[in-house]
Amino acid sequence: MRSCLSVLCILLSVLGNGQDVARDTVSAYLDEFFHIVSTSVLDREQYDWAALRARADRLTAGATTTAETYPGLREVLREVNPHSFIADPDYSEKWKSGGGTGSSEPPPQIPQATGRVISPTVSYVNLPMVNSGHPPTLQHFADSLQRLIARLDGPETKAWIVDLQGNTGGNCWPMLAGIGPVLGRGTAGYFMNRDGSRATSWGYRNGASGSGRQRITEVSGDAYRLRNPDPPVAVLTDGRTASSGEVLAVSFRGRPRTRTFGTPTAGYSTTNSTIFLSDGAMLQLTVSVYGDRNKQAYGEKLIPDVVSQDPLTDAVQWLEAFLKGVAKP
Repeated sequence: MRSCLSVLCILLSVLGNGQDVARDTVSAYLDEFFHIVSTSVLDREQYDWAALRARADRLTAGATTTAETYPGLREVLREVNPHSFIADPDYSEKWKSGGGTGSSEPPPQIPQATGRVISPTVSYVNLPMVNSGHPPTLQHFADSLQRLIARLDGPETKAWIVDLQGNTGGNCWPMLAGIGPVLGRGTAGYFMNRDGSRATSWGYRNGASGSGRQRITEVSGDAYRLRNPDPPVAVLTDGRTASSGEVLAVSFRGRPRTRTFGTPTAGYSTTNSTIFLSDGAMLQLTVSVYGDRNKQAYGEKLIPDVVSQDPLTDAVQWLEAFLKGVAKP
C-alpha cells in the first residue's frame, strides 16, 4: 500500500511539474508576443498594454501549448489593429515554401495577371493578389506580368489601364516588379508614420521592386521597356482592393497623367511587417501607413478620382480623349 502511495505521489509531482513547465512556456510566449506588438504596432501609444496583457492572460488561461494561445492572441490583435493577424506554423511554412513542397518551381494554383488590347492605342492588364512568400513564385509572377505587357504593347500603344478590382493583397513586391514598365522607374510610395516621419521608400528600378536600397523581387531576364514610355494610365479599384492591392493603387497616386476610377478601396492602406515567432507562427503586424510619392499619408480607404459603377468604360473614354488632347490629366 505504501509503495502504491509513493508511486502515486511521484506521478502527481511529475504531472505538476509538467503543468508548471507548460504554463511557463505559454507565459514566455505571451511575453514575446506583447514585447513585439507593444513596441512596434501602429498607433501603439493609444493602447493600455497592461489591460490588454491581462485580457490575453484570461483568454489563454487554459493553454498548455503555444498553439492554444492563437485564438486569444487573434482576439487581442483585432482590438489593436484589424489589418494585423497571426498564422499558425503550418500555414507559415506553406507561405514560405510555395505550398509546403519545398520545390524551386512555383505552385500551379497561383493566379497570374491577364490582359487584352482594348484598341490600337489602349491596352489593359488585370492584377490578381499574390499570397506567397516563396521567391520562385514571386519571380514567376513578375516575369509573367512583364511578358504579358510586352505582348500587349503594340506599335501604337500609348495608354494603359491597370485593373486592381478584387485584388485583396498578399505580397506587393512581385506585383510592383511586374507592373514596373507601366508604373515607371523610381520611388512610387513610402511606408511611414502618419505625419510622414520615418519614411522608407518603395518603387521600381531596372526590373526589380524594392524598398530603400534593397531589391526585393526581380525579373529573371532583361526588364521590359515600353515602346512609348511614361504613358497615361487609368487605375481601377473597388471595395475589395486591399492591403498590397492598395500599395499598387497608392503607387500610381501622384504619378503624372494618371487617374483612378471605380469605388473606394477596402481601407487597409497600412504596412504589415512579417515577423516569425519562436514557434514558427507568422505574425503580420501593422506598423505604419502608406504614403504616396509626395508623402500624402493614407491608412484609410482610397477614394478614386472618378467614382464610377462602370470604371472600365469611363477609363477608356478618358484615355482616348486624353490622347486626342481634349481631356485633362
